[in-house]
Amino acid sequence: MQLPYRQRGAGWFGKLYTFGTLGFIVFLGLKMFPIYMNELKIRKAVTAVAGETTPADAEAGSWRRSLQGRFDIEGVEIVTLKDIKIRNTEKGKVMGYDYWNQIELVTNVYLSFHFVLEEKLKGVSS
Repeated sequence: MQLPYRQRGAGWFGKLYTFGTLGFIVFLGLKMFPIYMNELKIRKAVTAVAGETTPADAEAGSWRRSLQGRFDIEGVEIVTLKDIKIRNTEKGKVMGYDYWNQIELVTNVYLSFHFVLEEKLKGVSS
C-alpha cells in the first residue's frame, strides 16, 4: 500500500534540533576562545623565559622582570608573577604554573578550566 504523501527532507523539529545543536556548539566556542587565547599567550611567555633562564638566574630572580615585560606586551591579566613558580623536581629545576579559570555560560552555570605547565630551565640536564 502506498500513501499519497511521502515526506521529503527534514521536518521542522529535525531542523530545529540540528540548528539548535550547532548554535550551542558555536556559543560554547565563542565563550571558550578568549580563555584559550589567553592560555596560549601565558604558555608562550613562560616557555620563552624558561628557555632563557639558567638556574643561577632563577636564584637571583632576574627572570621576573623578563616575564613581567612579556606579560605587559601580551596583555596577560589573569596570571600574575605570584602564580609562576620555580621549583625542584625529579627533572631538575622547572618553571611553571597551575591555575584555574572559569567563565559564566548563563546565570549560575559555569565552565571551569585547569591549566598546568612545567618547563625545564635552560642549562638543566635531565
